[in-house]
Amino acid sequence: VVDSMGEVTFTAPRGGNFTVCVEKDGGAYVSAGEVVVDVMSFAPTAILRTTQTIIQFNSATPDNLRVMVSTATSCDISSKLTDPISMFNRTVALLLSTPGYVCVEYSPNTWINAGRVTVSDPYDFSPRTAIKNDAVTLEVTGPDVRLNVALSKSVFCQDFILGPSPMGGQWGVTVTFTMNIPVGVYHVCLEVVTGSYIAASGSLVLNAYTFTPTTVIATVPDTLTLGGAVDDPSTSITIHSSASCTSTPVSGPIAASQFKVNIDLQTSGEYWVCIMKPSTHVYILSDMLTVSTQFGIADTGVAVRGIPSEIITTGGAPPDALVKLTSDAECQKQVVVPQQSEGHTVTFDFLVGQGQYRVCIEAADGSRWVLAGVVEVRSYEITPVGALIDGRQSLMEYDPSTPEEGLNVTFVHRFLVSDACAVLTQAESLTVVSYPPTEENIVTFASAGTWDLCTEPPPSVRLGSVVVGVKYTFVPYSGIIDTPIVILVGQGVPVGVTAFLQSILEPGGCTSVDGNTTVPNATIQADRTAFFYLGGYSEGAYRLCIDSGMLDSGPEYIEAEGEVKLYKMTVIQDEVVANVTKSIQLVGWPLLYEPQYTSEGPPKSLLKNFPVKVTNGTTCGAEIIQTTSTDLQRSVALKMDTADIVVTLCIPVAVSPYLTTQERTQYSVEGGSSPFLWLQAATISVTEPIIIVPPPTPLPTPLPTPQPTPASTPVPTLTASPNGETPGPTQVPVTYVPTEAPGPAPPSGESTVIKYIPFTIKLGGSASEGMSVKLSPSDTCNGTSPDGLERELNGSQQATFTVRSEGTLYLCALAVTSQWVMLIKYTVIAMRLPVNELFLGNPEPRYLTVENGVEAGATQVMVYDSEVCLGKAASSVMPLGMDGVFAAMVFASASSKGLACGYVPSVGYVPIGYTNNIPLPTVIGTDAPSRLVPWEVTLAGLADIDQTIGIAVKRGGCNASGYAVPGGGPKDIVHNKATFTLNVEADTRIEVCVSYRNGSGYMVRAAAFFMRSFFTPLTFLVGVNDTMMLGPLGADTELKISDDNQCVGTVYGPVTVEAGSDGSVAYIAPTAGGWVCLKGAALTGRGRNGAVLADTWYEVGVVKVAQQFIVQSKSIVYPDEVFVVDVPPNPDRGGSIKITADAACSTTAIASKAIPADTNEVQFQLPSTTGTVYICVVTSDGTNWFETASVLLLTYKLPFDESLCCVEPREINGFPVDSGTLSFSTAPQCTAPLFYPTNISNATAAVAFPVQGRLWGCIDGAPSGEVTVLSKPVLKMEYTTVYEANPVGVEVTHETEPVSAMNMYIGMGSNCSASGLEGPLGTTIEYTPPTPGTYVVCVVMDRWPDYMVRLGGFDANLFITTVPRIVATEPAILTIPSIPSSSWSAEIRGGTSCTTNAPLLYGPVTVSTSFEFVIGNTTIVDAAVGCLRSLRAGNGAEPYKTPPMTVEYNWNISIRGKDVAANYPSPIDIVGAQGEDVGYFVQAYGAVCDEGQKVDVVKDNSTVNRVVVVLPTGHWSVCVEVAAGSGVYYMAGEVTSHGISLDPVVSVSACRNFSTIVTGAGTNITSTYVDIRPGLPATFACCTANPIVTYPGIMSLPIGTAIQAMFSFSSPISSGLLFCLHSPSLCLEIGSLPHGIPDTSCYTPEPTVAVTDHRIGGAVDLTSSEKVSRVGLILLIVGAIVLVLLCVFCVWRCFWQPQPKKKGQRLVQQNTNIIQPDTSESVLYNINATRSISRPTSAFNPQSYLATNSPSLSTPSKFINFGGTISTHRTFDSTMTPRRLGAARPDLVDTPVNEATLGNVTLDVPQVSIYSSAEGPDVALERLVSGTPGSIDMGTYPLLQHPNSAVMMPDNGHHNDGSFYKSSAASVYNPGSPRHLGQVYIPMSPSYTAPMTSPLHAYGASTPNPLHSLYVVPPPPLQPATTPRPQTARPSD
Repeated sequence: VVDSMGEVTFTAPRGGNFTVCVEKDGGAYVSAGEVVVDVMSFAPTAILRTTQTIIQFNSATPDNLRVMVSTATSCDISSKLTDPISMFNRTVALLLSTPGYVCVEYSPNTWINAGRVTVSDPYDFSPRTAIKNDAVTLEVTGPDVRLNVALSKSVFCQDFILGPSPMGGQWGVTVTFTMNIPVGVYHVCLEVVTGSYIAASGSLVLNAYTFTPTTVIATVPDTLTLGGAVDDPSTSITIHSSASCTSTPVSGPIAASQFKVNIDLQTSGEYWVCIMKPSTHVYILSDMLTVSTQFGIADTGVAVRGIPSEIITTGGAPPDALVKLTSDAECQKQVVVPQQSEGHTVTFDFLVGQGQYRVCIEAADGSRWVLAGVVEVRSYEITPVGALIDGRQSLMEYDPSTPEEGLNVTFVHRFLVSDACAVLTQAESLTVVSYPPTEENIVTFASAGTWDLCTEPPPSVRLGSVVVGVKYTFVPYSGIIDTPIVILVGQGVPVGVTAFLQSILEPGGCTSVDGNTTVPNATIQADRTAFFYLGGYSEGAYRLCIDSGMLDSGPEYIEAEGEVKLYKMTVIQDEVVANVTKSIQLVGWPLLYEPQYTSEGPPKSLLKNFPVKVTNGTTCGAEIIQTTSTDLQRSVALKMDTADIVVTLCIPVAVSPYLTTQERTQYSVEGGSSPFLWLQAATISVTEPIIIVPPPTPLPTPLPTPQPTPASTPVPTLTASPNGETPGPTQVPVTYVPTEAPGPAPPSGESTVIKYIPFTIKLGGSASEGMSVKLSPSDTCNGTSPDGLERELNGSQQATFTVRSEGTLYLCALAVTSQWVMLIKYTVIAMRLPVNELFLGNPEPRYLTVENGVEAGATQVMVYDSEVCLGKAASSVMPLGMDGVFAAMVFASASSKGLACGYVPSVGYVPIGYTNNIPLPTVIGTDAPSRLVPWEVTLAGLADIDQTIGIAVKRGGCNASGYAVPGGGPKDIVHNKATFTLNVEADTRIEVCVSYRNGSGYMVRAAAFFMRSFFTPLTFLVGVNDTMMLGPLGADTELKISDDNQCVGTVYGPVTVEAGSDGSVAYIAPTAGGWVCLKGAALTGRGRNGAVLADTWYEVGVVKVAQQFIVQSKSIVYPDEVFVVDVPPNPDRGGSIKITADAACSTTAIASKAIPADTNEVQFQLPSTTGTVYICVVTSDGTNWFETASVLLLTYKLPFDESLCCVEPREINGFPVDSGTLSFSTAPQCTAPLFYPTNISNATAAVAFPVQGRLWGCIDGAPSGEVTVLSKPVLKMEYTTVYEANPVGVEVTHETEPVSAMNMYIGMGSNCSASGLEGPLGTTIEYTPPTPGTYVVCVVMDRWPDYMVRLGGFDANLFITTVPRIVATEPAILTIPSIPSSSWSAEIRGGTSCTTNAPLLYGPVTVSTSFEFVIGNTTIVDAAVGCLRSLRAGNGAEPYKTPPMTVEYNWNISIRGKDVAANYPSPIDIVGAQGEDVGYFVQAYGAVCDEGQKVDVVKDNSTVNRVVVVLPTGHWSVCVEVAAGSGVYYMAGEVTSHGISLDPVVSVSACRNFSTIVTGAGTNITSTYVDIRPGLPATFACCTANPIVTYPGIMSLPIGTAIQAMFSFSSPISSGLLFCLHSPSLCLEIGSLPHGIPDTSCYTPEPTVAVTDHRIGGAVDLTSSEKVSRVGLILLIVGAIVLVLLCVFCVWRCFWQPQPKKKGQRLVQQNTNIIQPDTSESVLYNINATRSISRPTSAFNPQSYLATNSPSLSTPSKFINFGGTISTHRTFDSTMTPRRLGAARPDLVDTPVNEATLGNVTLDVPQVSIYSSAEGPDVALERLVSGTPGSIDMGTYPLLQHPNSAVMMPDNGHHNDGSFYKSSAASVYNPGSPRHLGQVYIPMSPSYTAPMTSPLHAYGASTPNPLHSLYVVPPPPLQPATTPRPQTARPSD
């Protein structure tokens, strides 16, 4: 049902195409389309066992799902074989040992079965190679299960190429294929189960017998070259007409020689070649051979470069074939990219140089190129009609081959490129050009230079080019009529053409040639100068007209920009009177010693001090009668002695330095490098003087009467003094008389003076002799300058000052009012050198200007090598000209710094500044340059490279007279070098000029050369198609190469180089060079007016032919990689190498370097560019570059260059891009198809390679570097079954040699990790698995430590099967598998360690398989391990240690006395104990000692290894120390204590019957009887001695019953007697008469002293066993009464008054039993205290035992009285839980706390241990009875401390001050029981009288409530007993 969203969900039952049917109205279904359902599948379906294998899911499987392998087809996750893992790129890695079903989690918890995966062990096969079309038999090795075999290109065994075929052969292990499949690498796939194939190890490489070419031409002999798998150079072939080598051959057999076979087939058609296989002599089909008819082309005429033309193929040329143009008949040197024909027609643009080219056609099978014909190509013709000048309209004439519809073209200016059309992407404007030319073909070029004619882009093709000249220019000039002038024209103006000056008033411009002045009267010389003599010209402006030289029909005059202004010299007409001086003001041309063309404007007043000569006549050439100069007023003071003559005043005017010697002589030019001409400035007539008689002198007028002097003298003022006369008395003001001041005229009130130059001031007005004047630095006249100290005026009212520092000063005069008055301001200036750099020893002077030198009157300059003038001279005297300029030169021996001094005649030498003297640079090791050839200039002698500004190549001098030549710079000097490409005619003299930082354009000549040649390059490479370039030619020129320098012979050419072309000539250099010879009208010889060599061959240089250059370099480099290019020495190569983007080496270098002469190795690190670049090497003459190798510069660099084939994907990070696509190609440029794409994410990608070989990585299709895919290493194991601790040989081999070392390692687990044993490949590693488990074998490369590849693994089985436990003295077996060549040194050591410190229990022995061992009882250990050291591995190997084995000891220890009477001291003998000092204890029954409740035992020292125990009813274990001091206990046997008791016998004597009651207290005993036997208590006499008397009858003793046994003795018995109970299985001692039967002569016996409380079970015997007389009986009774009284007294003394201890023996009371009364009644102990008894020394003390009670006690305590009685009462609270009182541990037994003395008996107060059943504040209060009466000081004894830091304290919990009670007397013992709160020691005090009314409390460290409470109450008083009658001691006491 379709849901609301229009969607429907189906579950397809199977894969296939399904039709979706939709229900329409009415119930009918219609098709809505098809849906293709694919089935999830994967490959391969069979994998290697325990080898991690990548399986790939198909596209129907969504990516990133989880995958697991299950044993159930339902994919039940409970049956999983592997844990779920997620896909990556639809791949997962599986590692299986058993087959299963691959399950995919399609949705959460929904698993779908994608198919079954089969697990197989690896297969191998041989051979590994085969020949195409040959039969190969493969032999397969491996598991037996193999059904069919097939070949596939896929390692997953998909898409079989051959097969499947069943296995066959004698053993069913071979299969034969006929390999009629393509050449390649195939996988051998074996069917392990039906439908599941697995690839065998390795691959099958299919090669073929091949030959080339596969196409030949009929009737043309040819040679086939055999290749491919052919390995016999002299094998033979046959040629057949069908694809069968068994048919009759049409040719052959034909034997080969060095793999080459000559054939000659006459008939075209298709043939097949068969090649003999040498090993079988069977011919194997190779390939088809096509025999074609001859290829040809139709005649297409001459093709034009850039104009599309068709070539039609003919003959046997196949249709739609590739066609290319080559320069050789072998069709190898391709000159254009091949084009594919349409049918038999192909169109070329012929973008090649002019010449003949071969047309080659590719054979149909692509095996070869066949020469089909020759086509001739010429250049497209474009001819300007007239000169092409910048900005001038020009008519262009185009090639006749222009299509009728015209061409869309545009002119593009070539700027910094060799072909402007190559970089043209879009034309701004297009012009349709046609032929013949029309008005539309008029072009106006916007700028000068080369313009390329380009077709419409893209792409744009250059048809031709034209050179547009610059606008004709010249240096603006102002000249004087009647003088010779030289005009300098600009660059680009042709030389050798005519020119003239034309008035700008002439209409029509330069096209009109009218009038005398327009006659061409000058020629543009080679130095770009034109000479004119201005005779006959009128004053005014003129234009310069220059012939373009471009028209054959006549001159084409073009107006140059600018104008020439001509002026007529003004000649002054004047007269002077003889002998009278007259000042004549002159005007005229002011410039002297400078070229005229650097100034313009009309003549003006001459400068002062300008030289003037006076001639006798009207011309300057007449006799000189006087020389003078203009004065400061620019006038000439002329005085002539002779009258009636005419004189001429002449002044010098500079003329061009380019005048020839003839011209200088012709026009009377004087001067050297600064020529000048004398011109007439004035004509003066000299007349006689006129005598005038003066009138008589009038009488003097009397002076007026003087007026009185006013009160104040007037202040001096600046008042002009017209005549300088001394003022009279009425002239009050002081005035300043101006003098001629140096420098520019200052403002009014100011003047200028010069440093070091004396100057005189003069005052007028009221100034008088003696008036004081001074120079002050202040305008208020405050202070005095050191150079202007106060001085007085002389009689002429003058004073002289000399100032020695620059600045401002003020002239002040002292008025009559004694006040200083400022008269004028002075500015002090100095002579200085603005430019000061000079070259040492430079023969050409540098013209420097001395500022203010003329004004100071300086006449000459000297340079000194000192800090003062007139020191050591560094130069000669250098005159200073009238313009302040001098020709500066310093000696070559001068120092680097000189002092320049100016000479002033009135002063002497004055410092004017320092000179910086620089060494003169020179050119070293440089030959003369050639035109258009790069020319490197190397300089020497540069003192400071950083100072150097540049270098230039000039003509005509290095300073103002010279000018830079085309290509001559200026350029910067780099490392003393500079390179120029000069476009200068041959034989032209050039100068190398160098300038410095402060040079201001001043350059010095370092060298001069003549241009050498007219072509470039000078060196060609033999056999290489190259181009020779000539300079631009004005006319067609022929070129040839001759074998002699006279141009007689011809080895190449001649060819014609057309005028206006780019000057290129195609040239393929032969084996030798020659002389280049030219012939044509454009060639001229040396000199300005050299002859035209139009009909003569003119040798212009030598062309050299070099051999092939070879370099060694990497062919592929990474970005920013430093790589080395090795350039072997070659006499023809130069010293430079560069890398360019084109193979022609013509583009700008990407990088260039010099080749070191010592290593010939050059390092490069290219910038970030991509693609193929070319390594170019320059020839030795530097004229040509040749491509020697190509380098592919990658776009990216892969983070790896090595990987392994056929393994799981490798995750690699560090890619140069964060995201993209990584793929691989078989071509470095990534042009071939791309394989194995994978995504790059976060700079990481997973890479896997199914085949080995060399591949190139491509990131997003861009070249990224090479990857070597190595074959998968092969793992070999020494054994198929491996055991832990057993060395096994592991070897990994590799077919291909890796770039770096590869190591293998072995580690635990199933995955590769970073740890493990490492070793090199190809060697066997002895590996010893330390433990059982799974191990993995991996390989890792040294260069890629993170790249670990799993090759396989193995399981290490348990090596030794051990027994779980070892029983001492009994044999045990360790099982070792039988392993070849393995033997071991075996030991058994105690503990868990194999170190030498561990006890050695067995061995060492040498074993090779299972071995038996036995350990003894001598060394006691809990466990033992087997230690085995491999003899194969050596002594240094770690021992193998087995799992620990439990050790049980067969001690053979047993006990005698396994049945005892409960609560009665009974003996137990230890049998078989190891020594006499072993320890013992008894515990509640348990198999392991030290786990039950322990019961103390008493050692009986009288018998070896006997103990005495008093045991409650029950079962008990006897634990015996296995050896003295070992601390190890062994359960020696079980003891059963039977609940039998015997009532005390009150009176026993001989001859009297007595009875006792035997009670079965807790054990059912049947068939018993009781007897009396001799012996002491706690011995085995009941079982060994003969009975003395037996109770008659057999008794049964049920639990709780009592039987009275009657006995009688006929005579006394002195030894002890025992009451014994017997049954068939028992022999128990139940009572005793320790002192036997008294001898009473059968009278009534006296009371015994032995009293046994059988109910209680304890025996207390405190008296002797001696007989007491009847008389003594009365005394005994009386003594008892006295003893009781004494005891009362003693108790009083002991409890109420402290008594010191008595000397003598002590009766020690030992509390060893549990007291657990159930009532508060007192228990009375009756003690006959007749005398003091010594403390026993034996282990068993029958005289001192306290009564104990058991939980089953039901009757109250009762009193047993005899003789005198002493009672002790112990009272317990009835609520008290079971407690243990007394000395609980042996280490506490003998620690007395207090003593109480009663008579001669001393009792110890025991220690008390307190146990609680629970911990916490809910524990009931407890009461403890103290040992003796007395009081307890609670402030002194806080009694209890809890293990958890609880503290016992009184009820109130605090002292009066609030602090807690805590005493250092408190002691804590914590035995570790979780129920034990601690141990309390209770000291007693005599003042204690009453029980506590409040309990003690134990508080926790952090709890507010008490954890435990305890009452302490006093004990009842000890009752005294009667003193017994003295007895005689016996030894037994």
